[in-house]
Amino acid sequence: MADTPYQAPLVELPYGTRQRIVVVPDDVLEAENDPGAASDRDQPRRPWGLIRGDPRHPTLKALKEADDDGLRLLPVRQSHVGQLDMPIGHPLPNVVYIGSPAVAERYYPIADFHVRVFEERFGEAMRLLMALGAERLTVRSEHGWKRDISANIEAPIKRLKNHAALRIGSRRDRSLVFEAELVPATMPEVPDGLVWFNHEPTWQAVAEGRARYGLREFQLQVTSREDFGINADVASKIRQRKVLSLGGGFTQQVDTSWLLDGTFGEAPKRGWRRGG
Repeated sequence: MADTPYQAPLVELPYGTRQRIVVVPDDVLEAENDPGAASDRDQPRRPWGLIRGDPRHPTLKALKEADDDGLRLLPVRQSHVGQLDMPIGHPLPNVVYIGSPAVAERYYPIADFHVRVFEERFGEAMRLLMALGAERLTVRSEHGWKRDISANIEAPIKRLKNHAALRIGSRRDRSLVFEAELVPATMPEVPDGLVWFNHEPTWQAVAEGRARYGLREFQLQVTSREDFGINADVASKIRQRKVLSLGGGFTQQVDTSWLLDGTFGEAPKRGWRRGG
């Protein structure tokens, strides 16, 4: 595969190189240069192969202008997006997508990148706690995003097979996101495929406490403090390129901390297992 001049699959490139992408039709990148245009040798070296495409095409002109303005966007061939995990209905023409810092294949429209990354973290924390045998769980917003982003988080929880009861929010307690009662897992485990877990020492401590010492009560925080270089300045530079799109209204990073606390079910006498 050669969707970039690096001659390597997109997901194998360093994050800083592949973080910001725009999906471009194959025929646009494969179009021949205008015979009267300057030769490749006269062109400045770019980290992407725009000089191989039609320099008059609006999308490629916008990408070159963005690069000249200090905003590097990597064009990816339409035929190669099958390797990527994108929201349903995507990719859309000329939308700028940002890669998840944790999952190489996952890309979101820049408009809601920060919210989606927080949801990633939270979803993994929930998956961990349920696999460890949580039977009661309360989620509170300490600061930052509150219930305005919780709708996408609540829906999967309502569909859980081990969901016994769920209460959403409270007018009297605005910090409450939700609280749930679950049928605890019979054999606690740390599930396979966790990514954020490997960078969260306190999550690891909860897992170890449950596994080795029969921990019954837990507190676990899900935080968001990094913007990964995706800020209002980047969004502004994209807006200046009329051809390019944010994919919606841009949501800036907000330092956020949600506290998950509750109890685990009775620990089985025969211990636990890693993976599942």
